[in-house]
Amino acid sequence: LVIMLIYSIIFSLIYPRTFTTYGNFAAILINMAIELVIVIAMSIILISGEIDLSLGSNMALCGVLCGYLMKYMGVSIPMAIIITFAVAVIIGLINGVIIAKIGVTSFIATLATSLIYKGIAVRIAGPGISDLPLNFNAVGQEMFLKLQLPVWYSLVILIFFSYCMSRTRFFRQYYYIGGNVKAAILSGMNIPRMKIIAYILSSCLACFAG
Repeated sequence: LVIMLIYSIIFSLIYPRTFTTYGNFAAILINMAIELVIVIAMSIILISGEIDLSLGSNMALCGVLCGYLMKYMGVSIPMAIIITFAVAVIIGLINGVIIAKIGVTSFIATLATSLIYKGIAVRIAGPGISDLPLNFNAVGQEMFLKLQLPVWYSLVILIFFSYCMSRTRFFRQYYYIGGNVKAAILSGMNIPRMKIIAYILSSCLACFAG
């Protein structure tokens, strides 16, 4: 934070007419919005003592899949979104089962699935998918208080999961699992189930970002 503050001061002095403007501030926020959702998804996994290297590929796959369904298969916007989230649940379930049930190290497992999801995304996307329905584009491009909607989405998700991770009994269990898995087992926690749920949640967040 200190380094960011120093750089902000320096650039404010060098570019006073362009850097210290509301438009630039809004542009920085929209560029950070997607990363913030991914960071929240990764935080849930890291707190539980695991890692997920497939989130970026997951995000790409869900993004192009939703676009493909709408443009080339004529699926309605709501149904395309529902199908895409269903695929995200399957992706999270696959990761979770490989790690929590089969016992493959999360680093190796998600590195492998990351390459698989990325390959599928490239295959679906082809030369690229553009000219999506205007109503769908509005989901990410409409403005509220001069900020694009993804900024507000990410803030709502941040507040929601900050509350859940710090105040709810279910999500507090992930701290115990990540801190001392043997103690968590002795406390009666279903570790495989908890980890699978964590991977499904993180996968859905990556899908939302996509």
